[in-house]
Amino acid sequence: MEKPRSVIEQHWPEGLLSVILLGATTVAWMSHRITADAAVVIDVITATLAIYVVILKGYFAREAESLAARQTFLDSRTGEISSILAELGSVDFDYAIPIVDSALERLRLIRHGDLQLDPTSYYNDISDALKSAKPHSRIFAVSSMPTIDRWTTAPRQINYFKENVETRSRGVQIHRVFIIQPEETNPAYLDKVRAAILEQKAAKITVYCVWFPDVQHDPSLYEDFVCFDEVGIAYTVEMDKRDPTKVLFGHRFSNKQKLQKFRSVFQSLTERYCIDPTTLNEFLTSVRGASPSNG
Repeated sequence: MEKPRSVIEQHWPEGLLSVILLGATTVAWMSHRITADAAVVIDVITATLAIYVVILKGYFAREAESLAARQTFLDSRTGEISSILAELGSVDFDYAIPIVDSALERLRLIRHGDLQLDPTSYYNDISDALKSAKPHSRIFAVSSMPTIDRWTTAPRQINYFKENVETRSRGVQIHRVFIIQPEETNPAYLDKVRAAILEQKAAKITVYCVWFPDVQHDPSLYEDFVCFDEVGIAYTVEMDKRDPTKVLFGHRFSNKQKLQKFRSVFQSLTERYCIDPTTLNEFLTSVRGASPSNG
């Protein structure tokens, strides 16, 4: 193993250059070829230049080490995968190929700014994003509701809402569109919808409400997502159709085109389809069985 070099061994060239320049400046000043003020200026520039060179060398050295470590990792993993596949029998090989193809497909998606997350990773990742959101930054979201139970009975979703409340208390702006599904004719469901909306409004989350029949012509208008505008990441979630409180998987996007799509959808929902505040207030305080309408 190579012995680590000392600081002097690593930076002697720029140190020697600095000594030569400082010495030349001193000789020039002592022989009255330059003024004392000029000598000071030259000395400061020389010292600054030396420090700058040291910083640049350190930066490029770290980058080179990082690239070398990455290449070593890639070579190791590629070699291991090839070795394992080469040792497999024909039956096991046939089972292994779809696994490799699936991994490659996920890697291709990551390359395009789409990272698939399992349920635990989804909630952990979005939780970290909420905790790191800066005051006065903006989060906008769409939540379609095949059932309100997702917000009231699913433990992870309940905890997610609590984190929304804490994030909002730090001055982060949160805007959420609720898209009410056709079950609105069920009085008990309506009560849960109202309770969820009022709970979020009480937490000072800006809430909008959209009537599902008004947007059902375009599936892109009722896709669930959460977008952290300033940092340029967004999340979508796929729910189990048999159990709408259960998350199957999520996605984290950093793709600029996808993020712009979410911005456009949110703007369209709030500007074209949103129930006006008066109608929303009537809905929240209406007799059971009433349903919101855009007119």
